[in-house]
Amino acid sequence: MRLHVSRGFSLIELMVALGIIGIIILFVVPNMKTFLNKSKTDVVASQLLQAIHFTQNIAVSNHQVTTLCGSENFKTCIASWHEGYMILSMEKIHYTFPHIAHGGFLYWRAFPNGKNNVEFLSNGKLNAENGTFWYCVPHGENPLFAIPISQNGRARMIYPDANGKVVMESGEVLSCDA
Repeated sequence: MRLHVSRGFSLIELMVALGIIGIIILFVVPNMKTFLNKSKTDVVASQLLQAIHFTQNIAVSNHQVTTLCGSENFKTCIASWHEGYMILSMEKIHYTFPHIAHGGFLYWRAFPNGKNNVEFLSNGKLNAENGTFWYCVPHGENPLFAIPISQNGRARMIYPDANGKVVMESGEVLSCDA
């Protein structure tokens, strides 16, 4: 009896293998893009929430008003939060946070005074009645997350509901048309 040793693949075997690989790629690539976008958004949200907590902790531990503000050059505060933000008190810059998700837009709104920055008093309370951050991507109608901060300084995450909308406790629906 003579054994036949194959030295390669037949065309049919190769086509079947390529077909299986193609089907796997068809399902993996779109899910990978969604996963990467969600991961980027989660990093932006986590960084911002940490910055809020750092600002509050510095205010309480140093017994002085401490500010979280938008900045382009990380030396001065500006009204825009798109390039990054920093924490400062008494003209001392404690931390800087470059905006890691380029192309996204971070918005801040304080009530009732409309300040462009977040100020924590030495007791850890917000120097406003409350305020909200929200994050949008270009051409997006709805924010990907929001972080409201109460007057007591409590910050929390709000993600979109089943309809893709970020709904505040007051019932207000946030929009990226800020």
